[in-house]
Amino acid sequence: MIWAYAVIPNEGHILADIWAFRTQPISALSPTFIPAICRANRQIQSEAFPLFLPLAKFHITSCGRIPFTKWLESFPDYEGFAAVRHLNFSYIFNGFWKSQLSLMLQCAGLRTVELTIPLELCLLPSRPAGSTFPNQGENLIGEKQLGGLLECENLELVVLECFAIYPSDPQIRAMLKGRAIATAEWLEEGFRRRRMKTFVCRTVTVKMHYDGAYHTAGIGS
Repeated sequence: MIWAYAVIPNEGHILADIWAFRTQPISALSPTFIPAICRANRQIQSEAFPLFLPLAKFHITSCGRIPFTKWLESFPDYEGFAAVRHLNFSYIFNGFWKSQLSLMLQCAGLRTVELTIPLELCLLPSRPAGSTFPNQGENLIGEKQLGGLLECENLELVVLECFAIYPSDPQIRAMLKGRAIATAEWLEEGFRRRRMKTFVCRTVTVKMHYDGAYHTAGIGS
């Protein structure tokens, strides 16, 4: 327990952006977010560092995705990928979804994923006649393959942070919340069909424009 407090500050939240990997070449100890205690000496490193990866909650930016992946590759025997338990992607539909999903699938021990999704893209796909669930591989949101999350076999929690920028119209709010609910239920059904006990949590935030400025309002979870 003492090691855990020493190794993981800020409740484990770690920003993995491009600036965290200024030191080249990338190695296990090169990122700026590595706790100082892990650099003390080899003995302490061998005891403290194995706690770091499983306890860390990595917030991966679009610019930090590639160096973060290279950093995990620097560990021997795939140990880096295997030890990661928590990933947070701030904006998943920015042109990098396939590589983000690939990173999740490489982290075989992944337990929690947090995803920020623009609500205007939360549209259920067409379904085969008589089917209540899309075929495996069918896309949930355009061609972004959100259904690929169903292949993360050890996931326990998926957090969908849905957002949109719309006028303050109650009907639009209700429609957006309905999209978020449908998206979460689609994933939950997929996990159940794979006999997984993965919980999907959803939050919905709308940025409304009035009085010449944007205002943020939660519309339920």
